[in-house]
Amino acid sequence: MNPIRQRLSVSKTFFNQDRPFLRAVERRLARLQPTGPAAAATLDSDLGSGEPASHGRDFRPGWDECRWLLQEIKRRRGNDQIHERLRRGKATPLDRSERRSLLSMMLRITRANEPIAYVLQNMPFGSLDLAVRPPTLIPRPETEDWACALSKQLIAALGRSSVAREEPFRILDLCCGSGCIGLLLLHDLHIAGIKNVAVTLADLKESALDLTMENAQRIAAAAGTPDLAQTVTVTQIDLFSDGNIRDLLGGAPGNQQQSQLDGARFDLLVCNPPYIPPNDWPGLDSSVKEWEDPDALIGVPRHARLEDSNTAGSDGEQGLVFYRRLAELAPRLLRPGFHVVESTSVVDSRDSDTKSAVLPQIVLEVGQGQASAVQEMLAGMNSAIWKDAWGVDRVVAASFRQ
Repeated sequence: MNPIRQRLSVSKTFFNQDRPFLRAVERRLARLQPTGPAAAATLDSDLGSGEPASHGRDFRPGWDECRWLLQEIKRRRGNDQIHERLRRGKATPLDRSERRSLLSMMLRITRANEPIAYVLQNMPFGSLDLAVRPPTLIPRPETEDWACALSKQLIAALGRSSVAREEPFRILDLCCGSGCIGLLLLHDLHIAGIKNVAVTLADLKESALDLTMENAQRIAAAAGTPDLAQTVTVTQIDLFSDGNIRDLLGGAPGNQQQSQLDGARFDLLVCNPPYIPPNDWPGLDSSVKEWEDPDALIGVPRHARLEDSNTAGSDGEQGLVFYRRLAELAPRLLRPGFHVVESTSVVDSRDSDTKSAVLPQIVLEVGQGQASAVQEMLAGMNSAIWKDAWGVDRVVAASFRQ
């Protein structure tokens, strides 16, 4: 049986057997914020034809969340067992323990305000299936959007390059969190046959680094390529510590020869830094404030916030402190460019024709309304602003002029 039809058959069997119970769960989850256009599929469509409903028709908030929870319970139950029972013509309704699991998951979301990604303990990100857990930042759809676009750029540029590289193409993912960006780029390049790549994933928090290493091993195992994890370096770094930056570059002293220094530098720096202005933090949803690490979200370092001083100035008020530091570090961290950004115009990150000739050296996610200010900080570089799938200026990409 086709795997997709097989999954639909499993869904129909569960829903038909447990319609009243699942309706009750759905109504409770409907109190949550709707998840967007993708939530247009309805419970009735799975109960009926087994085909998803058309977008925008008979939308019911809470259905997507109910479906995701149910899929996770089925995954834990074991799809092989379910499919074998279906093959034998035996129905597989939720048993008592599975109903308790679904209710427990629902209450964690509706009463404890726990994000559903933490409840599920995993989430898709591009071609990856990532482990997620509190308090490490949950990867957002807008990050996935530009990371996937950048992945396509890298595959196109490195794949057509006729330049033989003795050194691997080196990617640095700062403030890496779960490792989602750097690991996605590495995985997609590897799958495309571009294997002379090394990724360094750096974060301040040990909990984030542990999760990143777990995800690296998880992705390597899923791809059947254990050597993939060997091209990953996970390291703890305070972005504002000059000593840590020297260590990142191999402890290079100031008088190190240029050739050695270039070998320690990186070809591409990606970063989704904390960028929420401090004054905006109180207004965020409780599921964010109560569960995710504020140090991964607020655009002022913890030490500056604890000092309760105005040392960050206007940058701190606007959530731009990390960008100022990244702009200062770029010349030290990056070696001569593989390609140069050819335009300073605002471009759509999903436009493959626009981006096919462009390979930036630094790619920074920014908050709404911050792109122009960050672009000014990178005034010594050629830069471009990329819009996300929702039309928001989401990324500043730049490369050194040559």
